[in-house]
Amino acid sequence: LAERLLQSRQVRDCFVVQLFRYVEGRDKLDEDDCEITALQQYFSAPGTTIGELATEMIAQPRFSQRSVEP
Repeated sequence: LAERLLQSRQVRDCFVVQLFRYVEGRDKLDEDDCEITALQQYFSAPGTTIGELATEMIAQPRFSQRSVEP
């Protein structure tokens, strides 16, 4: 079952959204769609791991340049 789930594009796309929400600490916004689509494309490549996806997410300038709200 785990192997079949990992091969599912729908499951991998959903995982990207959930990881994005976790990393950003918020729900996704409409303006996040382009970035999420790019991350889903990245994660759809055969053999791409969760660790590689997480690294790709935090390598984005928006991650390191975001400000903390008071």
